[in-house]
Amino acid sequence: MDYDHVINSVYSWLSLKKAVWFLVFFWLSFPIVVWIPAALERQLFAPQLLAIVYILYDIMYIALLVGIISLVQSTLSTKGIEAKKVTLRRLVDTVLLVFVEMWFALVWNLNRKFRAPQLLLLIALPLLYMYWGFDKSLPVSIVLAVALWAYLSLLVHNCIRLSFSVMSFYSGDFSVVGAAKQSWALTHGKFVETTSAIVISLGSAFVLFAITAIILGIIAHLILLLFFIQPVAYALAVRGATLFAFAPAILGYHHSFASIFAQLIKKNQSAGRIRGILAKKTLSKEVHHSQITPKRSFAKKKAKKAKKKKK
Repeated sequence: MDYDHVINSVYSWLSLKKAVWFLVFFWLSFPIVVWIPAALERQLFAPQLLAIVYILYDIMYIALLVGIISLVQSTLSTKGIEAKKVTLRRLVDTVLLVFVEMWFALVWNLNRKFRAPQLLLLIALPLLYMYWGFDKSLPVSIVLAVALWAYLSLLVHNCIRLSFSVMSFYSGDFSVVGAAKQSWALTHGKFVETTSAIVISLGSAFVLFAITAIILGIIAHLILLLFFIQPVAYALAVRGATLFAFAPAILGYHHSFASIFAQLIKKNQSAGRIRGILAKKTLSKEVHHSQITPKRSFAKKKAKKAKKKKK
């Protein structure tokens, strides 16, 4: 895994013109998606406007989902991978894919060796927790902690293995279940390096987020001090800078994630070619051996017949 390329991908989008449109779209839509639920909870809208508010909120939420999918397509294209177009059917299947991922991650492990243990842990954990509510002794607490740790370990493993399902779905002709299985296949035998790459990607995106938030926060704080008192200016600057810094971090993370995905595909293709070459060599040796063996056996039969005649 080329970790330098993963890190560089977090910042490589800065030269892309399409990134500006996503930044503007995110800065306009995300505050609305976050603010409307809080406003509804505080009952800031008039009762006669609630129906309109809910409809507009749903439209904006769908638009944000389409924007994220468009970002996935854009990042795939920058890595030389042709992405499928967004259609209504694919949009519905994308939502369905999220539930399929949750099913495979939480309940039905794609690895048959771990399927039974995960199901047993899933059943045992609620029972152990209920028993722990009555008996909080040390042995029961240890058993509960070990069972919880084991299940969470399986969950993290499954999430890493399934994390490329959406990109697989938009990069090939896969069904919803097929995309999840493709992600699982791509990460086979590469769990450690894939996890390391994702951690590096998240860390690099966080650095970008922190730097952007600090710079924007300082500028916004200095400007807001002209209109508000110190505590109000500081609070508004922190919230505004944090909100604006999310967009560059999300862009950087998606580009680095696409870099990991592209590298996994190349490794999988290289391994497939090597297996194909080895298989051809093995078959050619077997054919060559089968062609030689009959001649030897025929020669032996002739020699035996000649000896019998001499006798």
